[in-house]
Amino acid sequence: MVVELIKRRIVGLHQNTTTGSTDITDMWEPLEEGLLPLETTRHVSMITITLSKKELDKSSIGLLHASYYQIWICGANTYSISRLAYDFEG
Repeated sequence: MVVELIKRRIVGLHQNTTTGSTDITDMWEPLEEGLLPLETTRHVSMITITLSKKELDKSSIGLLHASYYQIWICGANTYSISRLAYDFEG
């Protein structure tokens, strides 16, 4: 959701989305003496979204090119499409 808000404010952003995972280990020290520390490891999924005004890796599966068109919602089911004038090199 945040990415879509940024893309609406800054015209011409390319987006690359990737997924991955990592292991996070949490360790707790006991408050009472004589107890052993507790250690747990959890496997966490993550999503990484990269936004750039410059073109990103074209071979990436999650690549969304910058849109040259902007869609305006005019009514309940009415849309207007206008071409954006934007220099993607600069």
